[in-house]
Amino acid sequence: MAFFSSGKEGTNMMHVEQLSERLRFIALNTPRNTTVADIGTDHAQLPVALALDGLIKKAVASDVNGGPFQNALRNVSNHQLTERIEVRHGNGLTTIKESDEVDVITIAGMGGGLICDILTKGKRHLFNAKTLILQANVAAELVRSWLHNHGYKLQNETMIQEGEHFYEVIVAVSNDEAVVDPYEGVDETLAMRFGPLLMKEQSDAFMQKWRNEYAHLHRIKDQIAVANHQDLNSNEAYVRIQKQIDQIEEVIPNVSNSARDH
Repeated sequence: MAFFSSGKEGTNMMHVEQLSERLRFIALNTPRNTTVADIGTDHAQLPVALALDGLIKKAVASDVNGGPFQNALRNVSNHQLTERIEVRHGNGLTTIKESDEVDVITIAGMGGGLICDILTKGKRHLFNAKTLILQANVAAELVRSWLHNHGYKLQNETMIQEGEHFYEVIVAVSNDEAVVDPYEGVDETLAMRFGPLLMKEQSDAFMQKWRNEYAHLHRIKDQIAVANHQDLNSNEAYVRIQKQIDQIEEVIPNVSNSARDH
């Protein structure tokens, strides 16, 4: 995967390197010398690391919850970054002002449905932000669909495994003719569910996630078969799960060789 340039050679990325793998990927894909709005910032770890390493001009760090907001205030103050990072208490994108001239919006650590809700309710606060970097804990397909339906092009995406959990991070840009539409020439339904770039790369984390899901779906299917003695083809849950299994087999042809042993 192509990462954004880190700017001039020798740029110190000490603080970015100390971030979790999820936040580090977001930082590495944040265009340099931009203004960033980090929504749901929690401790403001991402904007603080970017600012300390001199990778951004300034940032808005916001959170709707009082505790995380106070944590962010302390973290920014402790690092003497109050002139470069403004911490705001508010809901979603409503904390962004047009005068902020935000270039990049990051939203991490939420479900895909909540991310879409934030983007929809705060659409008029997107202003001229060109880059959206979104990390969904679950339901990343909803995020891809929202972006696709609102004219954003997928520029990068990754699957990250932390313990038993898998997270997807999506980088999307608007009004960029240079970015090739990754949905061209692929089954759109499959691409939305699995990620068009992830499908091509098939990283270790991607393969492990879908092997796990494949085995999980087979267990559910077997339980339905035991509990129901009627024609299973008329059982909606059984048919729906079988369709999901078929999709995984289409994307990962050899998945059945190892998945059911997990």
